[in-house]
Amino acid sequence: MALNYAAVLGYLERNPSEVECLATDLIELSTRQNFALWLAYGAVYRVWARSASGDTTEGISWIEDGIGDFRATVLGAGLATIARIKGGSVASSWSYLQSA
Repeated sequence: MALNYAAVLGYLERNPSEVECLATDLIELSTRQNFALWLAYGAVYRVWARSASGDTTEGISWIEDGIGDFRATVLGAGLATIARIKGGSVASSWSYLQSA
């Protein structure tokens, strides 16, 4: 979490080189430890840093990938939580969310 908050501060300071360095560290740590949510955050920070540094062509495709990864991660975590609360399965939670 510390790498995440440091990257946010770098973003708020508009310091793309610092954010890219922190994002790389966050991605590496998250990959090794299988932290899917933090991996998605790291990807989003890396995209911003690259785009802010002028690499907009690569940045756009990474933005699309990062958004997809982030949505999948957050949705998966939400479904698992709902399943635990309801005492059911992830599939039944998905049905529950679709009907809401």
